[in-house]
Amino acid sequence: MDEMIFRGTLVQSAPQQLLFKEGDPGTNCYILIQGQVGIFQNGELINRLRQGACLGEIALFWSQGRRTATAISQDDCILLEIRQRDFYSIMASNIELAARLEALAYERGSRDQQRKATA
Repeated sequence: MDEMIFRGTLVQSAPQQLLFKEGDPGTNCYILIQGQVGIFQNGELINRLRQGACLGEIALFWSQGRRTATAISQDDCILLEIRQRDFYSIMASNIELAARLEALAYERGSRDQQRKATA
């Protein structure tokens, strides 16, 4: 975690601020430090993330670099933004963290595919 904090950049977002949009290229991920972020697919709320959550990792691990959902801050938020290059460097030096984040990305990506299949 220390390495993520050292390499990341703190970002503040106001309520209803777009963090990233479904379908856009994903070049970073975030750790939510404070606040709540709504995750939307096709305009429908599918998840609400709170303090400590990671978001944006699917595009870095699993979805050919594309955002699978839209992320919008629900209130004042503080996030730790980690650029793609730094993300991969951190993952290479911490296999346990990489395995956890990869599993999270896989789980979320699988749920995305199930939602699309039933839509």
